[in-house]
Amino acid sequence: MQQFSAYLIEKILLARDTFEFSFRVESGEEIDFLPGSYIWLILPGVPEDDPRGNRRAFSLSGYDTETKILKILFRTSLSGYKRTLEHMPENTEVQILGPAGSTFHWDVDFSVVKPQYLIAGGVGVAPYLHYVRRLPGLEQSVPNPLHLHFVNTKEDRAFMLDELQRLSAQKRFSFAHSLGIFQASELLSVLDHPVPLSECEFYISGTQPFVQRVYEELSTSGIPLHQMRFEQFYPVTNTKISQYFARLEDQDSASEAPIDPFRLLVDGTSSHLIVTDENGLIVFANQAAQDITGFSLSEMMGSTPRLWGGEMPAQFYQDLWQKIKVERKTVVHEIQNRRKNGQKYFALARITPLIEEDQVIGFIASEEDITERVQMEKAILLDKQKDEAMLNSIGEGLVAHDQSGNVILMNAAAQTMLGYSSDDLVGQKFVEVVRAEDERGNVVSAEERSLTKAFERLEPLVDDHVYVRKNGSKFVVQVTNSPILDGEKNYGVIQVFRDITHDREVDNMKTEFIALASHQLRTPLSTINWYIEMVLSGDAGEINEEQKRFLTEAYQGATRMVSLVNALLNVARIESGTFIVDPKPTDLIRIARSVMDELKLEIDQKNIRFSEEHDTFEEVNLDEELTKIIIDNIVTNAVKYTPAGGKVHMEIRRFSAGERLPSDGQAEEDGFLVSVRDTGVGIPEHQKAQIFDKLFRADNVRKTDTQGTGLGLYITKRVVEQSSGKIWFQSTENEGSVFYVYLPMTGMSRKEGSRRLE
Repeated sequence: MQQFSAYLIEKILLARDTFEFSFRVESGEEIDFLPGSYIWLILPGVPEDDPRGNRRAFSLSGYDTETKILKILFRTSLSGYKRTLEHMPENTEVQILGPAGSTFHWDVDFSVVKPQYLIAGGVGVAPYLHYVRRLPGLEQSVPNPLHLHFVNTKEDRAFMLDELQRLSAQKRFSFAHSLGIFQASELLSVLDHPVPLSECEFYISGTQPFVQRVYEELSTSGIPLHQMRFEQFYPVTNTKISQYFARLEDQDSASEAPIDPFRLLVDGTSSHLIVTDENGLIVFANQAAQDITGFSLSEMMGSTPRLWGGEMPAQFYQDLWQKIKVERKTVVHEIQNRRKNGQKYFALARITPLIEEDQVIGFIASEEDITERVQMEKAILLDKQKDEAMLNSIGEGLVAHDQSGNVILMNAAAQTMLGYSSDDLVGQKFVEVVRAEDERGNVVSAEERSLTKAFERLEPLVDDHVYVRKNGSKFVVQVTNSPILDGEKNYGVIQVFRDITHDREVDNMKTEFIALASHQLRTPLSTINWYIEMVLSGDAGEINEEQKRFLTEAYQGATRMVSLVNALLNVARIESGTFIVDPKPTDLIRIARSVMDELKLEIDQKNIRFSEEHDTFEEVNLDEELTKIIIDNIVTNAVKYTPAGGKVHMEIRRFSAGERLPSDGQAEEDGFLVSVRDTGVGIPEHQKAQIFDKLFRADNVRKTDTQGTGLGLYITKRVVEQSSGKIWFQSTENEGSVFYVYLPMTGMSRKEGSRRLE
């Protein structure tokens, strides 16, 4: 419902004491008041002697959607409200609250589903008049019988008979009019082809005495209550509730009435509480009900809760009445209502039928104002929708997991990439539904997935996987798994992944090109070196010192080129997975010392204090060449980037599973740790994340040594990871670095390939 301003534009006296008023609604919105709906008409300046206040509910007798003119019928009375309305001058501004639904509810296309008998007494014809005025004409004939029976007490009270006769002829419904009291026999005899009563619906509208008469007549004719629909008033079959509260009211008004503890308790509660008779007419309301709705007890008495209701769809109220009146069930619902001041509020309503001797005699209804809670839920929902919109705008796949590892959210990109919907994955464990493989097609177990390890280590982990979509197709992803931490408590993991299939294809193309180019370069470089060596050794004749110096520079440059080509070939073999791993029982300490021996000349020239410590080792199953590449790269870097007079210290230690590793948590299995500590130039803080990237060299080392390739640490990391190990470091610029390599004591796994790394 909405509140509008409206202006009285026409008053027509239809019969004795009966008017039709027309109001023009002032609203910039398109709105339609459908047949069966009603409004609250709020008047200015109603005398204070009217206990029911300045508003009444009216069923509409007509509404024009183009002109926005609505019409109501009303009969005059001595109430302050009706006297004010009767004498209201044209162009007076009023407030209209609506439209609100009722138990009279017809389809928008006005098709009649069952034969309908519309029975009206006096101004109770208003909803039917609105209905037939908007029925389609002959070109869209009504498919089922419709009969309108209009009853007036006296001839001078009859009105609109000519219009109803005309509409009946135009729109193919039958119409009958009678004076006096309603007789069911008159109604049932008007149809030329009567149908079984069980197939009919009876709509009844009028004053309380008229509704009571029609109900009794129809019941006597064998028509059950569930086939009858009532508008404002309902038949009374039991007066116990109203009589009981009338007696209470009389006792309360007595000068020496005893204190009623029950009444004090009910009025003292903060919950809205009302009692109605069997037809929903209010016979009691506590103080909280008056405070919450804004209506006084005198305004409520004799009205129904639609005084502050009507905000829900019409079907809601029909279903509600069916539950509590016919099925006699207690109903609990969240509903929206409107206070007297026009403010909407939300309530948790509980309505319980009062049953005595197997008959509903009334209802107790309570309401708890839950406006703040509903508004908070709406705000949370709005924030959630904003968050989801933001997440769905992200191009990367995002999956959120709770602390048990179950999926709680996934964005649109993740659903598109994986081929799984939210319904497929939410509530499931991601690692059990979405299969992951390595680049060789081997299934990665749940325990080996970086997602599982992120839960265990409580630190962000990045990895590459091949994910298998729901339809069986595959794509390569780079996955970042970030735990959601509050102190040491883990609330779950956020997994972000992006499809790098195309990137990987481009990398493979580059790798293939590098391998081809390197092969093509190595042969001429080897030839150049061979001829330079011959010249330097005097095989081509004597050369002077200057020529020897030039040739030596050329030889060293060519040698560096050969080293670069070999490194590029190693990168190509690593990335294509074609390199050989051939583990054999190996003396680890011997390999480390051979690296030291090869670097002894440079160590001595720079006066570096080199030291080493190691535990006692039995032979470990290692690929000797790969192990030497690992140790050589980290030791060579330490010597190369430590200034003259500095220190380099190498340690090789055994570790047991569960034992704490330096700055990297616990060892997952038995293994050995190679650490190389130096007092060199260190690594700039802002470049630490790139130190293992291919072709990357930190800014400070590029200034001191222009000859590096930026491939050594990249190759080392890939070889270590291929060997089920890990590499990490600590570094402070201008103070030094320490690099750690941890490999399992079980050694390296054999791998077939076409070439060895060099």
